[in-house]
Amino acid sequence: MGAVEKIALYGEHRIDRRFLIPSYIELCKSPTLPSPAEAERLQMETVIRLAAARERALLRASENGCRSPTSSILEDDELATIISDVFEIGHISGEGQQVFRQAKDSPMEKSTGDWVFVDRQPAINKVSWGKGKGKSLK
Repeated sequence: MGAVEKIALYGEHRIDRRFLIPSYIELCKSPTLPSPAEAERLQMETVIRLAAARERALLRASENGCRSPTSSILEDDELATIISDVFEIGHISGEGQQVFRQAKDSPMEKSTGDWVFVDRQPAINKVSWGKGKGKSLK
C-alpha cells in the first residue's frame, strides 16, 4: 500500500497518526508533491501540512550548509521531528515523552527495519510495540 492510500485509510478509520510518520517521511522525500488526484484523496489540510513540512526540511538542509537542498537530504529522524511538529502529532523528544524512530538492528529490538515507539524517561528506556506493551532496556 502506498503512502497516500495509507494516510487516507488511517484518516478514515481514525487510527493513531503516529503510525503514519514513515508515510509522511516518504512523501516529504519525494521529488514532487502529490498529484491532483492524490491530493484529493489526502484532503487539503494534509497537503498543506505536507508542503509546510517539506519547506521546513529544505530550510533545515540549507541551514546545515547544503548548497542545493532537498527535503530528502535530511535523516529520517530529523524529518520525523519536523513532521511531528507540523502535523501536531505530539512531542517526539524530551523527558517522559515518546520518540517514534526506526528500529535499530539489535537483539533487543529484533529489528527488520520497522518503526518503534521509545519512551524517554530519566532512568528507564522502554521500547513499545503496539499499544502500551513494552520491554525495559536497563
